[in-house]
Amino acid sequence: MILKCFKMDVIIENLEHKLSRWLYYEYENASKIMGKNIIFTNIPSSWTKILSKLGKVYSNHVWEIFEPKDLIILDPQAEDKLSFEDLNGKSAIVVGGILG
Repeated sequence: MILKCFKMDVIIENLEHKLSRWLYYEYENASKIMGKNIIFTNIPSSWTKILSKLGKVYSNHVWEIFEPKDLIILDPQAEDKLSFEDLNGKSAIVVGGILG
């Protein structure tokens, strides 16, 4: 894994209101790929016990926990492709919205 080589975390900013079976499978698969390097943010307290088996869980939004300068936020609308140089000095990559 490229991200594991850089010791980076992947943060999934949850935007869903219901923990459906499909969403759980998406989060579980992300956890299998990233292992201990996965963080779930904006998680309702009723989901904490379930998702804590998959990674680190926070009820706060990502911007309430991390400094923006330390993050790369992936944007499918971005004009430029992500490069290795973009990862320098960053501690995590944020993905969110609809997964899959």
